[in-house]
Amino acid sequence: QGVLGKSSRETESVDAEHQAMQDKLPGHQFHLIFTNPTNLWDDGDPDERAQTGKQHLLWLKQQERNGLLFAAGPLAPSLDEEQPERFPGGMFIFRVKTLAEAQAIADNEPFHKAGFRDYTIKPWRMNEGTFTIKIVHSEGDFTFT
Repeated sequence: QGVLGKSSRETESVDAEHQAMQDKLPGHQFHLIFTNPTNLWDDGDPDERAQTGKQHLLWLKQQERNGLLFAAGPLAPSLDEEQPERFPGGMFIFRVKTLAEAQAIADNEPFHKAGFRDYTIKPWRMNEGTFTIKIVHSEGDFTFT
């Protein structure tokens, strides 16, 4: 008798099924960059921070055009909840295979370069999940679920 009263043959069958499921996982490699305000965010020059914010948005658009940026945004409550005066940080998800590539990207982000934010990077392999995108061009409507 095998595990939990199953025969060895049944256990092997379950293990083979489990392996077959794992073999189908796509394993898309991404890197998550968590960005956090530094003391300079509150104590630095607000005009410089605002100018850096504009550069940040232009930088994000360039990363999208380059095909590297999968997603980005603040760590924030839902829009129907009260919004904080400043967000506690944000996250970028980049389509790069190595930590070195992710670090080079993060080092060149305008808020990081100016010292308004610092960051941590976590490799992430996406195996499961579903999302749907619906675009109705004539209505200018975009839905992401």
